[in-house]
Amino acid sequence: MNIQSLDADLGRSVLRMERELPHPVHTVWRALTDRSVLARWFPADLRIDDPVPGGKVVFDFGAGGPAMVGMVTDFEPPHLLAYTWEGDHLRWEVRPGVLALAHTFDDRAGAGSFAAGWHTCLRALAAELAGLPPAEMDDSAELHDAFVEEFGLDEPEFGPASVRLERQLTASADVVWRELTAGQRVRADGPVPAGFTCPPIQAGNVAEVEAGRRLVYYIPDGTVSWELGEGTGQGARLVLTHSGASAAGRELAATAWRERLRELAVRLRRRPAEE
Repeated sequence: MNIQSLDADLGRSVLRMERELPHPVHTVWRALTDRSVLARWFPADLRIDDPVPGGKVVFDFGAGGPAMVGMVTDFEPPHLLAYTWEGDHLRWEVRPGVLALAHTFDDRAGAGSFAAGWHTCLRALAAELAGLPPAEMDDSAELHDAFVEEFGLDEPEFGPASVRLERQLTASADVVWRELTAGQRVRADGPVPAGFTCPPIQAGNVAEVEAGRRLVYYIPDGTVSWELGEGTGQGARLVLTHSGASAAGRELAATAWRERLRELAVRLRRRPAEE
């Protein structure tokens, strides 16, 4: 049983995941609170210093980096554990045969990364409790993009005279830029590399360019802007804005650009790993 959803609550996003774990409640509770068991499935070295509401929680990712500190918000053994993780909130509920997670956060576009990460962790937990070897890893990029589509994270947003699409990618900004330019040198007033275009939208010349980060070009009724920035997880965040279209034109542009970014996501997954 794999159940997941993405909801909204008071302006924040809530990722909910339920997994069937046919083990005693106390066994699952130990996996949530015992540091030695957590080390075999949780994404950080988690330490609950003071297991009461208001108590300190420490997340250590190693590699010499600083630890993160959170706070316990709920502690009701053996059924409910919740704590903050920087600006996020994790709520674990143990029911007979089921573990439920509610992860509350602000960055909705990052939900695919969160879902892929927790799915992988919960598979590792299920294997650990069953006494099995670690589960074979899913393709993380393919898993991420599957959650993007499942949650509708590639749906466009419409403004009075614009279409905006924000998508978390599974490759760095440098890799994405190389894919889009195909090695072509880009300069202001020059031609737009084909990777940034989307037939039947007619591309004019480049208006602005910041290599590896930003490209804006003219179209007959406005501009198209590609911006690459820091994202959630291992990849860049892409924000594409098509400005100046009529109402009918915005609908056509939205459909075309959504498919274009889906194609880009597939191409990024197929690039050699060393890139």
